[in-house]
Amino acid sequence: MKDLKNKDIYNFLKDEIACHLELKEQFNCDLKEQEDNELFWEELSEHLDCFTICDVCHKPMIVGYCMDGSHYCSDDCVNQDYTEEEIESLCTDDNDNCYYTNWYENSIIYNQK
Repeated sequence: MKDLKNKDIYNFLKDEIACHLELKEQFNCDLKEQEDNELFWEELSEHLDCFTICDVCHKPMIVGYCMDGSHYCSDDCVNQDYTEEEIESLCTDDNDNCYYTNWYENSIIYNQK
């Protein structure tokens, strides 16, 4: 299960929580129902480093953009804060503050054999 880009994030995080005994009871709920609960995701992200939160829509993400320290889950969210011209000027080869990445490589699920 090395390619998690298309895996449903809520199922992924539920599986990840199940691997952490100390989190099972605290976060034992339907994660999809928490979709708009920004405080829930902030608290969970303090315990798991296999995802982060989009700075625009505030939804959990396992892949996405980092732009000058902000996180974006999609092109639509990036375009809320940046124009195409701004993105092009920021994302040069010598700018380490603008890139697309994944957080799921820090996952127990991802790293299981």
